[in-house]
Amino acid sequence: MKVKKGTKLAKVLGKTDFMVNSFHHQLIKKVAPDLIESAVAPDGVPEGVENKAGTVIGVQWHPEMLHRNPDTAFMNNLFKFVINNAK
Repeated sequence: MKVKKGTKLAKVLGKTDFMVNSFHHQLIKKVAPDLIESAVAPDGVPEGVENKAGTVIGVQWHPEMLHRNPDTAFMNNLFKFVINNAK
């Protein structure tokens, strides 16, 4: 998967190219006008979106299943982002 450089998602994760466990029952067909596509799978499926302010991030892969693996422990940064920005 590729995360677009300069996005909040790239800043939070600290990486822009990595493998994810992407399996979908449903998926984003078209990104809403108020959102930015911040990550995309090799097949063109949007895997990450965020608002222009960078205060909202959404992902379609399953970071909760990856956070304990040493190779993908950077997924914990997503959870830290949510906790630190909860209001």
